[in-house]
Amino acid sequence: MRKIIVCGAGGAGREVIDMIESMNGDSRWEIIGFSDAEWFNGQKVNGYPVMSEGDLLNFPEQIDAVISVGSPAAREKIFEKFKKNPNVSFPPIVHPSSHVARGAVLSEGVLITGFCSVSPNTTLGKGVFLNGYCVVGHDTKIGDFSSLMSFSMIAGNVNMGKRILSGAGSVVVQGLNIGDDVLLCAGSVVVRDVKESAKMMGNPARSI
Repeated sequence: MRKIIVCGAGGAGREVIDMIESMNGDSRWEIIGFSDAEWFNGQKVNGYPVMSEGDLLNFPEQIDAVISVGSPAAREKIFEKFKKNPNVSFPPIVHPSSHVARGAVLSEGVLITGFCSVSPNTTLGKGVFLNGYCVVGHDTKIGDFSSLMSFSMIAGNVNMGKRILSGAGSVVVQGLNIGDDVLLCAGSVVVRDVKESAKMMGNPARSI
């Protein structure tokens, strides 16, 4: 049985712990608890202890880790920090209620929560996070550390850059290119290419 720790003890982290518990009927993991710089070392959250970041950085055994924060920049920072410890691994984790098609590529650190759909010939980069009920269409590429909040819908043949944050209920229509570090506000409907670092809102989405 492998050990696993959840990086982030906030709301998303508590949801991820619940998800892992629901997947752990075959005792796949021994859940160690949380790692979080903003909580006291040894403090308990929902019955699980919180480990300091330093303790995880120096963890002496093999351990799986899952990043449970929504911010793309924070996800990248956590990933890069703990990859310095060769004992820490970031396996792709997919809730069993989600469907990942044959031919989809999931990179290390991908987290897919419940009731998502990932179509054939898609690629999810390192540390990509799909929250509940997201849909990713065929032949789409999503760049490293991007986060799609619940009910985001990405159509086919979309090329999304790194560290994109797609707010709840956002839609990206087919065949578009979305640059790095873009923020799609909740409910945005993107109908044209988006340059890097843009903040988009509305239907159709416009830069704000």
